[in-house]
Amino acid sequence: MRASDRSEHVGIIPRASHNHTFRARACLTSSEVPLPVLRGGAGLLDPGSSELVGLSGQAAECYPVAARGLPGYGQVAAAVRMAEASMGGHTAIVTGANHGIGAATALALGRRGCAVLCTFLRIDDAADPGTPQAYRDRRGQDAGLVAAQIRAAGGRAIAVEADLSDPASPVRLFDAAEAELDPVDIVVNNATGWVADTFAPAAADRLGRALQPVSAATWRQQFAVDALAAALLIAEFARRHVTRGADWGRIIGLTSGGEMGFPEEVSYGAAKAAQVNYTMSAAIELAPYGITANMVHPPVTDTGRVTAKVHEAVAASPALIHVAEPADVAEVIAYLASDAAALITANVITLR
Repeated sequence: MRASDRSEHVGIIPRASHNHTFRARACLTSSEVPLPVLRGGAGLLDPGSSELVGLSGQAAECYPVAARGLPGYGQVAAAVRMAEASMGGHTAIVTGANHGIGAATALALGRRGCAVLCTFLRIDDAADPGTPQAYRDRRGQDAGLVAAQIRAAGGRAIAVEADLSDPASPVRLFDAAEAELDPVDIVVNNATGWVADTFAPAAADRLGRALQPVSAATWRQQFAVDALAAALLIAEFARRHVTRGADWGRIIGLTSGGEMGFPEEVSYGAAKAAQVNYTMSAAIELAPYGITANMVHPPVTDTGRVTAKVHEAVAASPALIHVAEPADVAEVIAYLASDAAALITANVITLR
């Protein structure tokens, strides 16, 4: 049984004809609320000026409009400084943090001052003519580079390899976080034991990717990570949170599929439905302890598995709007982990 970050999800903001507009919006939190006009201070643009003060390095790269000093974007620079310094004192466990949405989420939280335990499991996928080699390579890498990027920017992070299908892994991860960082108050259940299985007599899906028949083995591989491990991580988080008398916490999971299941990924969809149910129960039961719990349902995300056929399928579907980047979803997750999202709980947040 193996855990990974399958996440072929996401997409919040369409690419507009003006790239600077897209980049500025994409780097902000997903709430897309109007920002206040702020004056003065490092990294802020005075409304009457076209020069930016103090925005450089990684922030300038992520927010090129602000770095170029375009009039009217002072709010962007202000939001950068406020958001990226808003989570100091918090510690997160992010599962499946070696690539895709998991890696992007770890980086987004790290930029905001959150200490991050990046957990992962290297996967050696069999060759599949319908899946790009680059995607298989990413699933086989560790999360050391992600943790190193956070540390290089002045943050705190460690990478820990763990097989989440082992019921003992959650305790070991929390122990490692407390030993090397601080007590955990944010859990991001992003990892999956993903396998594409089907009830139909088919060897490949409609996009040419390999399929397996539903079996006890595919069920165990999927549910051990997406349902059982997610539940045990939530349970261990809650136990330690209550024991130390904490009053602030965040649980965020990722889901997929829908009311009509997930054809051609049937165990994946079913296991995610189980995780949704666990997370909604946690939202109600743990609310008295200051914990919020939400699920994010991203649309198609280019984590390396999106081929030309996937793009064509998205374009032909009235229900699919964006093919987006992992960083877009990560911004939504980071927002849900922030103080600003205190009133958002017991929700499945669908991104399109």
